[in-house]
Amino acid sequence: MVTMKFSVGDTEFLHEFAVVEELAVACILGTDFFVRHGMAIDFARNCLQTASCVYPFRLSADKPRLCRLVLSQPEQFNAGQEKVVHVRLQRRVPSGVQFLGIVESERRVSNEQMVARSVQMPDGDGRLAVRVLNTSGCSLSLRKGSRIGWFSPVAAQQPAGWQVNSVESVRDDWNPLSDVKEWGGCGLTGDEKHEFERLMARNRDVFARDSSELGQSHLMAHEIDTGNAKPVSQPARRIPPRWKEEIDKQVDELLQQDRIYPCYSPWASPIVPVKKADGSLRLCLDYRRLNEVTVPDPYPPPRMDETLDALGGNCVFSTMDLASGYHQCPIEPKDQLKTAFVVPNRGQFAWKCMSFGLRNAPATFARLMSMALSEVNWKECLVYFDDIVVFAKSVGQHLERLKHVFQCLRDANVKLKPAKCVFLAERVKFLGHIVSQEGIATDPSKCEEIQNWPRPCSAKKVQAFLGTCAYYQSFIPQFSEIAAPLYRLTADGVKFEWGSEEESSFCRLKDALCSPNVMAFPDFSPGAGEFILDTDASSRVGLGAVLSQRQADGREKVIAYGSRMIHAAEKNYCTTRLELLAVVHFVKKYRYYLLGRKFTVRSDHKALQWLASLKDVEGQCASGLSRSRTSTLRSFTGQARSTATLIRCLASTENTLAMRAALAASLARMCQ
Repeated sequence: MVTMKFSVGDTEFLHEFAVVEELAVACILGTDFFVRHGMAIDFARNCLQTASCVYPFRLSADKPRLCRLVLSQPEQFNAGQEKVVHVRLQRRVPSGVQFLGIVESERRVSNEQMVARSVQMPDGDGRLAVRVLNTSGCSLSLRKGSRIGWFSPVAAQQPAGWQVNSVESVRDDWNPLSDVKEWGGCGLTGDEKHEFERLMARNRDVFARDSSELGQSHLMAHEIDTGNAKPVSQPARRIPPRWKEEIDKQVDELLQQDRIYPCYSPWASPIVPVKKADGSLRLCLDYRRLNEVTVPDPYPPPRMDETLDALGGNCVFSTMDLASGYHQCPIEPKDQLKTAFVVPNRGQFAWKCMSFGLRNAPATFARLMSMALSEVNWKECLVYFDDIVVFAKSVGQHLERLKHVFQCLRDANVKLKPAKCVFLAERVKFLGHIVSQEGIATDPSKCEEIQNWPRPCSAKKVQAFLGTCAYYQSFIPQFSEIAAPLYRLTADGVKFEWGSEEESSFCRLKDALCSPNVMAFPDFSPGAGEFILDTDASSRVGLGAVLSQRQADGREKVIAYGSRMIHAAEKNYCTTRLELLAVVHFVKKYRYYLLGRKFTVRSDHKALQWLASLKDVEGQCASGLSRSRTSTLRSFTGQARSTATLIRCLASTENTLAMRAALAASLARMCQ
């Protein structure tokens, strides 16, 4: 019970009320109050009478009181799904009355669905649309008439029409197209150009003009699972005085953008200023101690080779990049203090959004982008962390796909950086490669860096050079053979001596990377030409292979070059055994392309024809050849093309294993 003071007209009263939940009106006066104060209700004249006063009232209100929202039709929600549904007011709305109100969720703690809070105006029948999120971990079915929320009328200070017009009158003429890096390179007609310009103007909200307009995704938040580990703390490191002003400036910007906040935390990591190529400072954080106690997230990153191969058969491309992608992913509030870092003379600060350097940040971001683009990924676009490429076979199809991608990004509340976007181009830069209708080529800017690479002066610098070259080794024929002298310099216990052989290897690798090799896209469509695998082996330089395919134009096009250095024990193999080793190794390496398809293996070693002529064989060789002839190895047929030998194979999941077993068995038999 509670005692409240209230007034009727000009007269104040003090009365005791019982407090109950979900009352449809502010309060109810009972007969005890009217009897005590000598009041009577005159329904004939719609007034409240006392001995000295008359207080008129209206039985029909201008707007409904607090009332429930119920579903207008049955709805089905998947786990975690959010969508717009149609609802109505449970209480009848007076005819011709318009009013504003606040939409809220049910006030139960155990709600399985949440209604987004909003201010809306129901139509004449009390209907409106609300956004509902299924917060349970399973699918949810709601019947027509299910109660999902409340509608609370509010008093408008101005007519509703005036308010709507005032919102619409706030205009922003900025078009992200003015900041886009490049667009229209595929050749657009006048109509296509105007349609794209309209598309960009309509989707201005998915682009961030500057760092103050970054989104904050609601799909997921980064978690830092440290188990039962005790907090780790490191002292601040001394910062050169000439850098302090710049560091303070960057910290102030992060505070202003609400990405960090001052805190008191038992966790502490030091800042590490890093000088960028242009001379400016990058504020980095040393989270190594925190990462040591963080439970790793096993979420697998996308495969780069698989991503690039999926772009085949298209001729119009667009690439997009998020604006400060990590900063658009929030951190779980319970884990924010773990990100605390120390700024000398300013104290501790913690992140509200994900920062670079955290152990599981790449996995979280890859998962976020996969969720954001789940409806279109691998169908209309590809995403590799924050790099997005949209592909299509025509401009019209491409514009439609761009619209879908923009909507997915809008729903996830993440934004793009227009200066990093390229739209409607014939060729684009993606993952360090140049992608076009013809295929995949090396990035000229990367090749220029490699061409200007200074001669290594230590084994560590040789490793750095070889690591960069290995990224493009599928473009370099006989990569292992060319790089062998440099790899020897990186072996343990080898004295670093740079001679003519190493210099030749260094120069040949740079020249090979800068050659205009274009790798064709593999064609997996029904009726596509067969794959061809050329293999070669040498006890001096190693194993080599070329994977190619006869494509629609009848030409044999290279898909990839492969190579491998031979191990110490393999140097003692006979020629036939080495040739078989090359076949086994590269069939296994390119299994992704060959599995389930007819393909050809070509070798320049005629002795392999001996396998086809064997009649009386024993042991593993007999078992392996018998299995291969019935399932995988159809025949070993000699051809008159130079000294090449063609081995025609039909692969399946079981057959590929059988083929490898057969070749291994043959290998063992030959070397007995």
